[in-house]
Amino acid sequence: MPDPERKVPTLKTERLVLRPLSELDIPAWFARASDREAASLAGDPVPDSIAAGEEWLARSRRNLASGARLQWGIDRREGAQSIGTISLNMGAPGGAAALGFVLGRAFWGQGLATEAAQEILRYAFEVLELRQVEAEAISRNFQSLRILAKLGF
Repeated sequence: MPDPERKVPTLKTERLVLRPLSELDIPAWFARASDREAASLAGDPVPDSIAAGEEWLARSRRNLASGARLQWGIDRREGAQSIGTISLNMGAPGGAAALGFVLGRAFWGQGLATEAAQEILRYAFEVLELRQVEAEAISRNFQSLRILAKLGF
């Protein structure tokens, strides 16, 4: 049964705050999602309008309530701007979850996705007590593949 009270905790790293999504994330989501090259590297469709962001947030909240996905907004500690999202898609076979992340282009190459993913993996294993976390990236998405390799995938 879906749990409408299910929440994702706020997590902090040296440079980042990983926090529950909100309506304030929609403009940043749209900017990232409408970057055609980045969307192509993630295998995502490019939205027609910012209204698609409202559906994205509603879908994220439904997935959270059902237990299907935990998703965080990523902010820099020095400034409350949304720079990306990171998620654990729950329910993979054998008590596993799938890791996913996306950052705005301006934040690529700074180690921020690696830092966020390390914290989510810590949470997945230490708090959620998952046995396995999986991840994949499109073969031409060299940056994501490099991040996953650094994380031991």
